[in-house]
Amino acid sequence: MEGTMRPLALIALMATATQVHAVWTVTNLHPSGALTSIAWSTRGGLQAGVIRENNTGLSRASLWSGTAASWVSLNPGVAFVSGATATDGFQQVGEIRPISNPAQDRASLWSGTAASYVDLHPTGAAHSYARAVENGVQGGYSEFGGLLQAGLWTGTAASWQSLHPGAAIESQIHGLSGNQQVGEARIGGDYHASIWNGTAASWVDMHPGAATESFGWFTDGSQQVGKAVVNGISRASLWTGTAASWVDLTPGAATEGEAFGVYGGFQVGYVTIGGQERASLWNGTAGSWVDLHDPNFLSTRAYSIWSDANFTYIAGYGVDPNSSMTHALLWTQPVPEPATLAAVGVGLAAMIRRRRQ
Repeated sequence: MEGTMRPLALIALMATATQVHAVWTVTNLHPSGALTSIAWSTRGGLQAGVIRENNTGLSRASLWSGTAASWVSLNPGVAFVSGATATDGFQQVGEIRPISNPAQDRASLWSGTAASYVDLHPTGAAHSYARAVENGVQGGYSEFGGLLQAGLWTGTAASWQSLHPGAAIESQIHGLSGNQQVGEARIGGDYHASIWNGTAASWVDMHPGAATESFGWFTDGSQQVGKAVVNGISRASLWTGTAASWVDLTPGAATEGEAFGVYGGFQVGYVTIGGQERASLWNGTAGSWVDLHDPNFLSTRAYSIWSDANFTYIAGYGVDPNSSMTHALLWTQPVPEPATLAAVGVGLAAMIRRRRQ
């Protein structure tokens, strides 16, 4: 039931760009005592990210549940510094640098508390990074022999499975959903946006012909988002599983852009207009662009989008004009009631009839 409601809710939210922008509520998640904060991911009512402590300057893996006061440090006792990059509403992933070896990054897993910390670092790896999590599967990459290899875990260091394709020099996974993983592979000297379906042999090159480099940041299982560098400029990008499906989401007014999150056919990221980064929302085309920028901040970025039966959530950050430091932000918007959805449907039907007349 919940899965069928989400796309309908998002369609209604996007009925008009001005209405959508007008009703977003922006919550500053920046906790007391933090120097900087960023929310990288939102899912299941939780937000995962990182803060830097004001008194020590050290980074702490962080978890919120919608307010600054709800902030929880995930930094385990063995960690010198840590950061969380994703949550599925149950688990969180990221990495720590241990006190015993503060120069080494180790992929890490949590279940809502610092005490729940699990070390995912594979045997033989110099460094490892967990970047995505869903339903007990974690995705990321590990460094072997000075080169990065994309891979998956299922909750333990011993479960590490390399997805590194034979044609690539290096590979990384940044997002996953269902049986699909997204990231990039370095082919020759260039990075190519890529997807997998659980094995190295399933690798698909999504690199568009117009680009010199491309990167995949997230997938909802149907669509993939990231960026493609065309003529030296970063373009917010959308795919549906093939290189030929590439769509440039960057609106005409923007000089550059990047898409970081996707859910139910909607994408989030940022574009640069007049030298200012502005958090952005799309519905599959450059023309659908919605400006989410909060004027209380110097610049903003949106990294993750998710929706349940009650709200749509977008996580990211804004640069505070007083401190010039990043503050974790959460955009929320109520899901319309069924009557609103019906009204939108009637309006669309009437518009179609008028066009046919």
